[in-house]
Amino acid sequence: MENPEISSSFDLISHPDRTLETHLKNCDEVSKKILSYKYTSNNFLEKNELDKMRKTFIYFHDFGKATDFFQNKIIEATIRDNPTFAEQNKDYIDWFCENKKKRATEKLKNNERLSNHALIGSYCQFMNYKNNDEIINLIMLEVIKRHHGYLRNFDKGEFWLHKGIDFNLSDNLSNIEEQFSFINFKLYNKIIQKVDLTLESASYENEINNYSKGRLINKTLSSLEEKKDLKYFFILQFLFSVLLSADKGDMMLRDFRLLKKKDLFNVDLIDKYKREKINQEKDIDILREDAYANVIKNLKVHSSKTFFSITLPTGLGKTFSAYNAAIYLQSVIKESNFRIVYCLPFTSIIDQNEKILTDIFEYDGLDVSLICKHHHLSDYKEEYKENELLYSEAEYLTEGWEQEFIITTFVQLLESIFTNKNRSLRKFHNLVNSIIILDEVQNISPKYYTMIEQTFQKMAEYFGTKFLFVTATQPFLFQDSELIIELTDPVKTITKKYFENMQRIELDLSLYKNGIIEEENLIDKIQNDIENNPDKSFLVISNTIKQSQTIYDSIKVECSKYYLSASILPVFRKERIEKIKSKDQRKIVISTQVVEAGVDIDLDIVYRDFAPLDSINQSAGRCNRNGLKEKGIVKLYNSGKAHLIYDTTLLDITKNILSECNDKIMEKDFYDLNMNYFLKVK
Repeated sequence: MENPEISSSFDLISHPDRTLETHLKNCDEVSKKILSYKYTSNNFLEKNELDKMRKTFIYFHDFGKATDFFQNKIIEATIRDNPTFAEQNKDYIDWFCENKKKRATEKLKNNERLSNHALIGSYCQFMNYKNNDEIINLIMLEVIKRHHGYLRNFDKGEFWLHKGIDFNLSDNLSNIEEQFSFINFKLYNKIIQKVDLTLESASYENEINNYSKGRLINKTLSSLEEKKDLKYFFILQFLFSVLLSADKGDMMLRDFRLLKKKDLFNVDLIDKYKREKINQEKDIDILREDAYANVIKNLKVHSSKTFFSITLPTGLGKTFSAYNAAIYLQSVIKESNFRIVYCLPFTSIIDQNEKILTDIFEYDGLDVSLICKHHHLSDYKEEYKENELLYSEAEYLTEGWEQEFIITTFVQLLESIFTNKNRSLRKFHNLVNSIIILDEVQNISPKYYTMIEQTFQKMAEYFGTKFLFVTATQPFLFQDSELIIELTDPVKTITKKYFENMQRIELDLSLYKNGIIEEENLIDKIQNDIENNPDKSFLVISNTIKQSQTIYDSIKVECSKYYLSASILPVFRKERIEKIKSKDQRKIVISTQVVEAGVDIDLDIVYRDFAPLDSINQSAGRCNRNGLKEKGIVKLYNSGKAHLIYDTTLLDITKNILSECNDKIMEKDFYDLNMNYFLKVK
C-alpha cells in the first residue's frame, strides 16, 4: 500500500524528461486546441459533452503511470538517460528507492506486465464520466485501453478471443487488482483535483466487475449491431485521433503555438496566377477558360451544398478549376478553420501537383510551408510559418496533416478513415472541417463505392466536410447521383458539349479486335509503326512491368527512348517525365500505367494494352493533349494480361461495350461511351 509518509511536494514522473503532471497538462492544452478549432454538429455529439469526454480520457489515459511498477521503470530510465532531470527530482527518487523500489522490482520479476499502464486507466475514468449510452462508454474504454496499439473491431469474437488482452482473462483482472494496491493515490489526486476530477480507491471495483464478466459487454455489442448507426464508428475514430494527437503532441512539439487556426487563402489566388502567368494562345485555351468560369459561377450558386464534381476532358484545366473551387469554398464557410486536402491516386503525380501549387504560392508571395506533401516516400518540411522546426515537430505536422493545404494520395486518405492503426488514425480529426478533393476519382475501385458513399455522407453531416470529385470520366460514386452538383453544368448539358467539341484523337480498335496478340508480333508492329512515322512521337503503355521492359529492350530507335514504371525510383521517374515533356525532339516512351492519370505529357501515337474503359480514356489523355497537331491516334491491343491487375467485372463490361463499337471511335463520342460504362458498373 501507499507509504503514508510520502510528501505532497513530490511529483510522479511520466517520461525521463517530464513529470506526469506536466505531461497531462500539456496533453490537456493540445487537445483543447484541437477541439476548439473543430465544428461538429449536434447530430454527432454536443460540444460540451465532447469536452467532458476529452478531459476524462486525457487525465486518465496515463493513470497507470501512478503505480509503483511504472514509476520503478521510469525512474531507472530517468537516472540512466537524463541525470539532470533526475537530480531535479532527487528527493522523490531517493524516497521511492528507499521505500518502494525493492518490492516493486521483486513483483516485476515475476510479472513484467504490471508496469503496463493503459488498462487500469480505462476503467478508472468512469469515476468521473459516465454516458447514458453504454456504447459510448465502451468506446471510451477502448480509446484509453488501446492508445498504445491498434483498435479492435467491435464484435464479440474480436473482444473475447483475442489472446492476452481480454476483459475476462483472470490474469488481467489480477494485474489490475495488484496495480491498484500499488497506486500513489495522493500524488495522482494532487494532479487531477486541480482540474476538478476525483479519484476514489473504493469505487473502481464496480466498474471492473461490470466490464469483466461479459454480460454488459455482450449486451452493448449486440445493441451496437442492432442499431447499425455509423455515428459510433466516427465517435471512436475521432476520440482516438484526438487522444493520440494530444499524447504525441506533448512529446513531439516544442511550441504548441504551431497548432492554430488555419489561414484563409485569397479568393482570387488562382485567378491572378492564371491571368498573369499562363499564356492563353491556343484554341483549346478558349474551352479551358470557359470551363474554369463555369465552375466558379455554378459553385457560387450551390456553395451551401456538400458534394461537387468537375467533369472535363483531359487537358481542359481540371486542376486549376479544382484549386479555385476549394479556395472559394473555404472563403464562404463561416467556420474559417477549413483546410484543403487534395488527393491523387498515385505518388508519381503528386510532385507535379505540388510544383504547380508551389509556383502559385510563390507568385503570390505566400508561405510555401503552408503546403504539406504527404505520402509514404515524402520528406518533412523543415519550416512552418517562419518557424524552424525540430525533426519531431516536422514529423508531427506532416503525419498529422496540420498544415493548410495537404497534397496526398487516395491511400493516405482512405487509410485515415477505414483503419484501426494508431499512426494512420492520428490525422483523422483533421478531416473534420476539411474540403477534400479527389482528383482522378475513377481510380477508386467500384467495390468501395457503397462504403465511401455512406461514410462521406456522414462526414458531411457530422463534421461539415465538403467533397469535390474531379475526373474526365466521372464514375457513379453515389447511388443518388443528384446529391453531387456537377460544377461544369448542374443540368449536365454543357458538360457533354465539352467532350463533343474535342477532336484531338481517335481510338483505333482494329488491332484489339484481332484478338490476343503475341509479344513478338506486337513488338514488330510497334517497330514498323515507329519507322513508318519518322516525325511522330510514341507512347506504349503495357499492363505489366515485365512486358514493358521487354518492349523497351526490343524497340530500336535513333531518337530519344525513355522507360517509365513503378520499378523506377520516384526521383528518377520525375526527371524522366520532365525530359519527356520537353518539346525539342522526337521521343519514344515505353511505360506502364504510371503515366495514366495526371502526368502532363503529350505524344502523337499511343499504344495501350487492354484495360477497363476509364483507364483507356486516361491513357488517351496523353495523346495530342493540347490539340496542336493533326489528329492523334490511340491504338488498343490485347496482350491477354489485363486480368493480372484489373477487376474482371470491369474488364468484361469494357469488352462488351467495345464489341458494339466501330473500329474507330472519335473523341467527341467518349462522353457517351463513358456514361454507358459507368451505368453498367453501377
